[in-house]
Amino acid sequence: MKAAASHIAVVLVYILLVCVLLFPLPLHLSDGFFATEPGDPLLQIWVLRWNIHKLSTSLSSYFDANIFYPYQNTFAYHDHMFGLGLLGLPIYALSHNPILTYNLLFLLSFVLSAYGMFLLVRELTSHSGAAWIAGFIFGFLPYRFTHLDHLNLLSIYWLPFCFLFVTRYFFSESRSTCKISTTIALWYLCFLLQALTSFNYLFFSVIAIGVYASLLLLLRWNARAMLWRNVVRRDFTLFLIGALLTGFVLLLFARPYLKANREMGFERSVTETIDLSARLRHYGVAPENNLLYGKVTRAWQSSSTYFREQILFPGIIPVMLALSAIIVRRSTLKNPSIEVFTIAYMGVLLAAFILSLGPFLTIAGRMIPLPYSWLYQFLPGFKSMRVPARFGLLVAFAMAVLAGIGFSRIDWLFKVRKARIRSFLTFLVISGMILLEYWSLPRSLSHYPGNFDLIPAAYQWLAKQPDDVRLIELPVSSPKDNFEAMYYSTFHWKRIINGRSAFLPNGISGVLNEMRHFPSQRTVDLLQQLGINSVLWHTQDVGEDIIEKLPEGANLMKQFGTDLLITLDPRPIPESLSPMAPIFDADYQIPRSLQASEDYTIGIDVNSLVQFPYSPLPEERALFHVEWIQNTATVFSEFVTITLPVFFQIGESKSVPFRLTTPSSPGEYQLHIHPKDSRFNADSVNRHITLLPEIIDSRRPEKLQAEFLRIDIPDVWKAGTILPVRVLVKNSGNTLWKSRISDRKHPIGEVRLGIIEWQNTATGERLIQQRGLSLGARGLLTYDLAPGQETWITLDIPTPYEVGEFLIELDMVSEGIQWFSAPGSPSVAKTIQLQ
Repeated sequence: MKAAASHIAVVLVYILLVCVLLFPLPLHLSDGFFATEPGDPLLQIWVLRWNIHKLSTSLSSYFDANIFYPYQNTFAYHDHMFGLGLLGLPIYALSHNPILTYNLLFLLSFVLSAYGMFLLVRELTSHSGAAWIAGFIFGFLPYRFTHLDHLNLLSIYWLPFCFLFVTRYFFSESRSTCKISTTIALWYLCFLLQALTSFNYLFFSVIAIGVYASLLLLLRWNARAMLWRNVVRRDFTLFLIGALLTGFVLLLFARPYLKANREMGFERSVTETIDLSARLRHYGVAPENNLLYGKVTRAWQSSSTYFREQILFPGIIPVMLALSAIIVRRSTLKNPSIEVFTIAYMGVLLAAFILSLGPFLTIAGRMIPLPYSWLYQFLPGFKSMRVPARFGLLVAFAMAVLAGIGFSRIDWLFKVRKARIRSFLTFLVISGMILLEYWSLPRSLSHYPGNFDLIPAAYQWLAKQPDDVRLIELPVSSPKDNFEAMYYSTFHWKRIINGRSAFLPNGISGVLNEMRHFPSQRTVDLLQQLGINSVLWHTQDVGEDIIEKLPEGANLMKQFGTDLLITLDPRPIPESLSPMAPIFDADYQIPRSLQASEDYTIGIDVNSLVQFPYSPLPEERALFHVEWIQNTATVFSEFVTITLPVFFQIGESKSVPFRLTTPSSPGEYQLHIHPKDSRFNADSVNRHITLLPEIIDSRRPEKLQAEFLRIDIPDVWKAGTILPVRVLVKNSGNTLWKSRISDRKHPIGEVRLGIIEWQNTATGERLIQQRGLSLGARGLLTYDLAPGQETWITLDIPTPYEVGEFLIELDMVSEGIQWFSAPGSPSVAKTIQLQ
């Protein structure tokens, strides 16, 4: 009873701390949450609700979530967080409030992480004070206050329990079958729950526990060798059974992700992982709102867009305590294996630190491969890991354990001198100093209705409609609109086009881009081809007079204040279309001369052959086979996948990029391109191509010159809105224009259409140069443009909020090298009236 009371007291203190440090959230559990932007919490609430929805109805079609219609397997575009869904199920069953469910799991992530670490360190040191401090460190790390909108990252509380049961397996005095079976079963259960919380933590757990167990095995081999020799067969059998059962469950969850990767090409590039790797200085960067260190450490902050991932400061006091575990060597603690634990957790810390540095370490301009690059290349599924810096959380985990061991050693020194009061005061002072180090200033909350009766009337109405509703919410002017559509869909579960996730299908991006022009006839035709029968149009940003001008096939069904429910007439594909008839043919824009051993982006003009509007979604990827033939022998071949445009009107033609790699040897070749997709005309293309040792291109240009053949800019436009621009341009120089440079961070030599200036014709004021307004934009080439070729370029540019007549100056630019007009090639200007 006394032991249970002490555990309850520990948990209650952790609960009190989380309520104090996360104030004012405890006052708004049912309608508020922390978020730098509301997007991530809304996404994770949707993930939680989908899990709970499927657990309470049926797990069939679990990965066919309701977002990104008409795509399937869409739940595999994000961490499934099934483990959190299991914990959230009883909470939601009692509350029917998704925000309350999310917030209670959010608070639980702090408390359970702290309590799990408490149990682990008490097992290692037999010292409750040291265990409490270690739990405090791990449960309330500054890292957590940087990721208050990432519930999946915060929920790493099963990991301490995994280490606890590994430790008990190695050091338990009882080797009875019942005892060992229970320990192994509990370890596998905690491991499985952690892996089902986040795939990131699946890899974290395997690596960290693998290092820890290997070191324990190595350090304890002599002491246990005789004992293990007698039970190795039994233990191996138990571990094998657990591994098979756990592996089977994980495989069920992994297969849809492997399918998504195969079909959609979802994986993280090496360049992306390098940008999101940790550097040594990042371990000295505290959250910006940290009371003591936020402003002091800002100078070391990463310049990355995702700089929050590289805020890894563990606190000065925890570091000093961890060092004490190494420096203070003598100990008479009850557990004589404390030295083994110290070495083992030092090993875990070192391994995690090296992995947090990412795939390469740059020294004096030389990139040295690190173990992360080997895992990236050879460990299945590891390419889905985007942020190596998150291994810094494992560094903090090991440091918390070492800090607990360090405090136990310091406390032992006091007890040797019979200074128990001083020992207790030291415990209080150290706890207070850690609290002061970790204290972050309050953040504001984002608020949304959590109860069904409080959500907008349109969603209440949708919840009562049949399941055959296929919906899109408009307008989508920012990612926030998609996140909100996802959140409110948890109250009706209709299939929607809207969505945001870790990966976004190109087709959905294309559809939402087209929807900027809703309600045009083209957008209605596109939605009908996709099978959408309803549009929820939030008109607070759209003039309601346009309702009277809805195009053919769109009908106003119901109005909820400023929210309009528009139904679309079905438009079936004509029955006269033969299943074997091609839908597309292709024309290829290929320069006659290319450079050997080089990557190019050529153009394919995809022409629609069918006599009705057509969308290829969700099968927007098409496969082609490429062969380079020299003297009747195939020198090089490859398969190339292109992404089709999301929509074609009758007879419409659109250009798409086609990545092409040339053979390594110069010479004369026949280029053979054959479509492997039945939707294309089966005719192959054969072109004679000369490969030269070198071709002048925009990365090392000679004469960059453009001729603007046509400029489509409206004469009149609304001030403060996005202006669509379409330009037909010809390469009139002697330099090939590269449309895409592989280094996306520094695309030097990539040719784009750009805005040089906005000039007020009445005052002569230059808005970009003189006022510094952000009115520039870039339009991308679809494919590499050789001298003499021409192409259309589109771009969307922001307009000033003031009315009047303006002159827009446009020019081509080779990024990082020069504007075309700099050496004398003229730019082009167009006048526009903003109202």
